[in-house]
Amino acid sequence: MPDSALVPGTIAAMRASILPPAWALAAAAGVALAGCAAGGSARPENDAAADAPALRRVVQAGCGSATSVSGAVAALAGLKCVPEAGYAVLKDVCGPAHFLLIPLARRSGIESPELLQPEEPDWFALAWAERGVVAGALGAAALPDAALGLAINSSSARSQDQLHIHIDRLRPDVAERLRGPAEPGGSYTLAGESYVVERVASLQPSPFRVVAARIGAGQMARASIAVAADGEGGYYVISRVAPGAHAENLLVTKVCPSPAGNR
Repeated sequence: MPDSALVPGTIAAMRASILPPAWALAAAAGVALAGCAAGGSARPENDAAADAPALRRVVQAGCGSATSVSGAVAALAGLKCVPEAGYAVLKDVCGPAHFLLIPLARRSGIESPELLQPEEPDWFALAWAERGVVAGALGAAALPDAALGLAINSSSARSQDQLHIHIDRLRPDVAERLRGPAEPGGSYTLAGESYVVERVASLQPSPFRVVAARIGAGQMARASIAVAADGEGGYYVISRVAPGAHAENLLVTKVCPSPAGNR
């Protein structure tokens, strides 16, 4: 499913009672989360109404008030700031356990050239280290690594101009398919689309660099990447290069709140 879109509006656009507290800042700033329609379907990432800088404003404002202590919680519940590592983790308004890892530094998205530099933090590794937030949101002691996944969408399949990596559970059918053999040509059909799956021993070098080494840096804007555990101590780096590629579809479908149904 494409990313939720943050669009201009007021707090009245979505009832405060259905918003996690972290999103109150967005509403107070005149930005309401309305990326999911009342029926639970998501607004397309490239919706012209999307307020592209909104996610960045939420994190900058929220983490500006955080302390420098590791894992510090910002003034807003649902937003965790880790300033010494340069990132924040934000609860998505859609889905019971859908989170976003967001660099504090300005990075527009998967096409950002900084992501391919050796000195760049490994955002996928940092997101994987935060995977425990999913189990916590579901009230579970832990979830098996094989049930979890990370994803980033292509530049044309996102609404926000600040890099964010999705953290949630893998779709069960995707997890099962990854355990099977590759198709002729080495591809895998996942969620109805063809992906290249590469097995790596660790998330260093970054999956951004792994994919760029295969397709070329100039193609990264059209790429979408997911990461999952391979069950043997390593990882699958799962990628698709196509217009509108959105590896977020490999994660469980996130249902968005309906204002009419949450009075």
